[in-house]
Amino acid sequence: MQETTENRLAKDRLAQAATVFECSTEGIIILNKDKLVDCANNAFYSMTQYQECNLKNKELPFLTHRSLDENIFKDLWHSVETHGCWRGEIKAFKRNKEIMYIWLTIGLIPVETGMEKQFVVMISDISKIRETQEQLTHFAYYDSLTNLPNRILIMDRLNQSIAKAARDSSLLGILFIDLDNFKRINDTLGHKNGDSMLCLISQRILSVLRQSDTLGRLSGDEYITIAGNVESYDALIRIAEKILDCISKPVVLSNMEIIPSCSIGISVYPHHSENPDHLVQMADTAMYEAKNNGRNNYAFYHPGLTQRAVHHLTRERELHHALINNEFLLHFQPQFSLINEEIIGVEALIRWKHPKKGLLLPAEIIPVAETSRLIIDIGNWVLREACKQLHQWRNDGLNNLRMSVNVSIRQLADNNLQKFIAKLLHQYSLPAHSLELEITESCLQNELIYISCLEQLKKLGILISIDDFGTGYSCLSSLKNLPIHRLKIDQSFVKGIPLDKNDCAIATAVLALAQKLNLQVTAEGIETYDQIIFLLDHGCNELQGYWLSKPVSPKQIPDLIRDFPDQFTSLKS
Repeated sequence: MQETTENRLAKDRLAQAATVFECSTEGIIILNKDKLVDCANNAFYSMTQYQECNLKNKELPFLTHRSLDENIFKDLWHSVETHGCWRGEIKAFKRNKEIMYIWLTIGLIPVETGMEKQFVVMISDISKIRETQEQLTHFAYYDSLTNLPNRILIMDRLNQSIAKAARDSSLLGILFIDLDNFKRINDTLGHKNGDSMLCLISQRILSVLRQSDTLGRLSGDEYITIAGNVESYDALIRIAEKILDCISKPVVLSNMEIIPSCSIGISVYPHHSENPDHLVQMADTAMYEAKNNGRNNYAFYHPGLTQRAVHHLTRERELHHALINNEFLLHFQPQFSLINEEIIGVEALIRWKHPKKGLLLPAEIIPVAETSRLIIDIGNWVLREACKQLHQWRNDGLNNLRMSVNVSIRQLADNNLQKFIAKLLHQYSLPAHSLELEITESCLQNELIYISCLEQLKKLGILISIDDFGTGYSCLSSLKNLPIHRLKIDQSFVKGIPLDKNDCAIATAVLALAQKLNLQVTAEGIETYDQIIFLLDHGCNELQGYWLSKPVSPKQIPDLIRDFPDQFTSLKS
């Protein structure tokens, strides 16, 4: 008799191992002592498309010193020989040359003394995982619409470019690009057409950049270009001009031809800063300077722009507090009818009792307020206070006085303006014709929302005048079709009268146009008696200016109205 239990257990273990070998979804290869293929399972052949006859007693194609980096090859086998295994990810090729990424495990098979050593190699195809990772990485670092680098990748490349510029002692330019009036495309043609335009603009910019330059999309219609190794500011100007030129070519969207444009701000390393975030911020600030200079333009950063931006932010915060703390007040500049020798109206002008700088004029208030909704709150405050003051004067017997109030574009775009004014008229028992709203010429540019608001105000009986007429881009058909009651000739055209022939011609033309359209005219900025004589001779009866009266506090208006006939007589003499 002979004990066979150990033999039976050994056979069972071999059967188990054989089953695992054949049924495993991982590729398993056994290498002999010379690291040549002894056998492999079906999963390996299926995965790599090799056949047994291709590999028997040959090296695994992806484990040769030719397919692996020389250092990796040495480290891999040294680890196997020393520690018994190695694990890691490598790139391999199937028999058809298709790339695959595999997770590789190599183990030294333990054998008894005197027996030849063997190695087991196990591989898992992780190509899908790698592909997903690459897609996620792409989404993380590239813009999904234009496929340009996004903010994260742009800032990383900017850091690298700054490091290179520092090593080479060269200049580096950052160009901040913002499309002009892009919101109109989305609003009128839809976001799909807007996206198409953004993709087209991206390709246009790429076509004129150097191969070494980087273009990225920050957000919306904002792009940034990193231009490295530039020899001078002139080189950056040439790049900016190429971008402006390529963008300005016509684009057809939904059968509509559009002429796009952009504004470009430029900052330069190391002249402006060595900090990447600061350089981008400076280029952004310079871009707004380009927009302020008329758009479709470029501007270089300079320290004054930052000072201006800081001043703007500080002033905006102060204006919020001023509104809350009741620091605003109104002064009123009389408007005169010289034919009747009387004051027929006043223009309400805001003043600011600044706690540190004293009394500030509208130029310190309006430009900052107009960049935000703050202008609506301040404008409504002016309307309320002006109506309240007019009510007080009417109670004092000044029943024929007209109140003129300046209204911004943002206020006209506010759907509540008409209801707000109607409420004020009712609250202070004012006839609608006693209130005149002065709007700028930009409100005449056939914007439906402005036209609708003016029509609503007309139904209330409010008078509408065009302030600073001639300084903007007037649509003459609007003068005919819109409910406009008065034109105000800007002081820049009055200043040279009667010596400047051009000023005289413009003033005369405006007066003739107004007469034909049955519009009233008020001339602003009267500073001399000769200006009065010229304007009266050409049919302008209503005048306003420092020669007649500066803006004054409300308590001075009744005295001015009472004393004006005598005052005018003394002025003429």
